[in-house]
Amino acid sequence: MAWSKKQKPPVMATISIPAYGIKTLGSRHILLGGGGGAAATGVKNELQLYLLTYNHFAKIGGGQYKNLTGKKTATVDTGLRATMNLDAVAIGPPDSGRYLIAAGQDDLCVFYETCGFDLAPDGSNVDSPSQLSLRFQELNKVKSTEAASKSYQLCVRFDRSPSKPLRVATAGTDGYVRIWDAIGFCQNRDPTIERKPLKEFMVEDKKDVTQIDFSYCGSMLLTVGNDVNIWHISTEKKLQALPEIPALLNSKYKCRTVRFVNLNPQSKRAYFVAAHNCRIRNSKQDCKLSLWAFDQEKGTFSSLVVKEVDKDAVSSLTVSNCSSMVAVGTQTGGVFVYDTRSLNVLYSALEAHSAFVTSVEFLPRRTFDTPSMGRIEQSNGNQSAQTFLPGVTSESLISVVSLSIDQQLQLHSVPFPQGISTIGYWMKASCWLFSLYILLWAFLIY
Repeated sequence: MAWSKKQKPPVMATISIPAYGIKTLGSRHILLGGGGGAAATGVKNELQLYLLTYNHFAKIGGGQYKNLTGKKTATVDTGLRATMNLDAVAIGPPDSGRYLIAAGQDDLCVFYETCGFDLAPDGSNVDSPSQLSLRFQELNKVKSTEAASKSYQLCVRFDRSPSKPLRVATAGTDGYVRIWDAIGFCQNRDPTIERKPLKEFMVEDKKDVTQIDFSYCGSMLLTVGNDVNIWHISTEKKLQALPEIPALLNSKYKCRTVRFVNLNPQSKRAYFVAAHNCRIRNSKQDCKLSLWAFDQEKGTFSSLVVKEVDKDAVSSLTVSNCSSMVAVGTQTGGVFVYDTRSLNVLYSALEAHSAFVTSVEFLPRRTFDTPSMGRIEQSNGNQSAQTFLPGVTSESLISVVSLSIDQQLQLHSVPFPQGISTIGYWMKASCWLFSLYILLWAFLIY
């Protein structure tokens, strides 16, 4: 049964800039990117780091602060360029505080590194007093789009497969996908070296490529432009285009975004979810989610599930780390969470924001940056065993943060189902037995 939020979700923080992208960094930080661009409006262009906490300060508040809040602990000035899209991956153990960040700023992809944990000093441009933070350093930048006019990077995505070296893909208004050696920016930081992509191929002839994603095996890439195409990375060849089906006619719907999901690691098929919006916006418009499978050996797509989201348009989408849930933000400010396999709705909050949702992100329920404490999680075959403690959202079954052009950072959560406790069960049973005893006693006496 879906959990519906009728009241406005709690606001974790009010952002000082219009923000367009959000990513979690570890177990207790989230990174936002945005700004006012090159226009002389006085609005800054920044990356902002927020600490997830239940207390304003390092005090025990006795339950004074019941909701999770975000406290700004670091800012990175990005000059005259606003960050319009970003992605981040860990490049060290969870307790090292090392992450690699790729930020799309105009026609550039700018790379930043966090070099470990830090404390934000008092008096800095962050929430006081000192808070747990990360040390940021700009590594390098590359020109990621070559359009003759209106040249902008529209999307960026790290490869999360075991493939080496670590790769990152960029795409934008020139119709090309470029795949870069991401770890090379960390190993050789000389800004004078000319960086060239590992792979470069045209997806759309001088037209926008709005979304990209790597498959979990690392051999394929999904792209969204006028059409949805899947590519073999090594050969740079298009394998297939997403077919038209009766529920998703090309004349009516256009794909907004796609994400691979790791539903069956042993399967030879690659699974992904896609969000589709109506091409014509009117009062009768709707938007849909679909689940697909691609068989690389046969070169064929299979449509598994198609569900309507709302009488709205999807503006953002993300997938949980476990791939079991999909979160969606809409143009009217709604936030929804779906079960990936069935696409049944698990959570809905209509018009949670007063403007369109620019980004959504799942929050982790566990803390993995405490190697000497906590329980041990066994290896899944690709990773070594890790120790973990309950995280800041461990009391919720689902926790999603949403970011909107209204500059609110909201928390959407679904509590665990409440069962009857053992004590409660025996108390109720005792009451029933006592009542039955009284009735029998009264019947025998009278």
